[in-house]
Amino acid sequence: MIKNNRGFGIVDSILLCGFLVFLVIPAFSVITEKVYLKYSVHKINELADTAIMSSVFCIDTMKFSGGELVFNSESELENNVFVLLKMNSFENMEIMEFDMSIHKKGETCPSGCTSEFDFVHLLMKVSLERYGSKNPVKFWIHRDLEFPYDR
Repeated sequence: MIKNNRGFGIVDSILLCGFLVFLVIPAFSVITEKVYLKYSVHKINELADTAIMSSVFCIDTMKFSGGELVFNSESELENNVFVLLKMNSFENMEIMEFDMSIHKKGETCPSGCTSEFDFVHLLMKVSLERYGSKNPVKFWIHRDLEFPYDR
């Protein structure tokens, strides 16, 4: 066995620096950005669900107790949800398109989903700045929130 007593050389230092600069740091950046975007999408989904759930105060309770989902005013409902989304959104998030509708059980929403209960359909296009960059990424958020009333 040959033993090398010269220590850490210049070539070894250059190789180590090249490995760090060209492999480890870019890989870490890509993974960090991917985790940031997945976390942001998850939080926006929760924000959309919460905004729709806050509309429960707009439900006509007498008709809902009879088994029918009716809101006092659909335009007021859409305005309230949109204002809540804008108010609680990220600072680097922008809502570009917004569509909301109410569907009866068995109906199909514009995105192709159906439910056994009455539900509120929300579809919005969101622009979110990337981590460490000003180039935004655009994606769609689709949420169908059910209001079960069968007892």
